[in-house]
This record gives sequence, C-alpha cells and structure tokens, in this order.
Amino acid sequence: MRMISNGRGLRLVAEVALAAAVAACGSGGASPSPVATAAPATAKTSVTPVAPPAASLVIADGIVVPGELGSYTWDGGGSDAPWIVVPESGRVKGAATMEIRLDPAADVTAWSARWALISDGVAGPPQDGSTGTTAPMTVTLPTANGDWSLQVEIRAGNGRSATYYWRVSAGA
Repeated sequence: MRMISNGRGLRLVAEVALAAAVAACGSGGASPSPVATAAPATAKTSVTPVAPPAASLVIADGIVVPGELGSYTWDGGGSDAPWIVVPESGRVKGAATMEIRLDPAADVTAWSARWALISDGVAGPPQDGSTGTTAPMTVTLPTANGDWSLQVEIRAGNGRSATYYWRVSAGA
C-alpha cells in the first residue's frame, strides 16, 4: 500500500470517494424495496415535572393574580433568574394587605417578601417587607405611590425554595 503525502493525492482520494458515493445512490432507477424492521420497544415511565407549586397573590374582593416564577430549587431540579419585573400588562391595583397562596400547598418553613419601586421598567433597590415561618403569607403594600415589584421567596424544607414576582400598583 502506498501512502499519499501531498495535497493532490488527498484531493484525488476525496474525489474517488465522492464519485463512489454518488454511484451508490443510483441514477433515478427503481428504488429498492423497503425492508421491514421491528419498531423499537418503548419503556413506559412516569415523569413528574420538577417544579415548585404555582403561587397567587390574593387581593381584596377575592381577586387572584398568578405570580411569575423566578429562581427555584425543587426536588433536584432548578432554575436561576434575576429579579423579574412583571410587564405593565400584568400590573394589579394593590390593597393594604394581600395574601400569597400556593397551589398545591407546600409545607412552608420560612418565607420573606421584598418590595422594589419600579422606575423606567427597572426595579430599584429592594426594601424588606414581611417575613414568616408558616402560612398565611401576608404582605403589606408600601405607602409610597407608584408601581412596585413584589418578590416573595419561600422555603419548604428538603432543599426546596422558590421565588415569585408580581407587579403591584400603589396609590392613585
């Protein structure tokens, strides 16, 4: 066997290989008959999505607003997100006191709420809000007028945590 050591020889080998591949494709004649093959066996498994429960903000008069999920760690899965500013279309008029509910309920061991005044679509410096160790999770609307980004972080034992966001309007 002779070794090819220059560029022309490699090109010749490539051209021969290409010609052989084209010839193997046929020239428009009848296609070969299909060959029956056994369908691969599929295993039936039950996959439970790894995600925290949905959170809702309950405002006066029973208005329920779903929260936006941010960072979380839940049953081995997780996601990391920056502070989320909910778009203006998601804005809700706040009440003096509001409650956060989880569905399905989780065994909350600690929770904290923070508020950030929104200016030009960006959340400002966060201000501490309410904290607790059990439900109900109740937050108090800031007294300053404007749009506020509400962040609520929950911990539910066994390394479970989740952060949720809402856009709440205070004042006129």
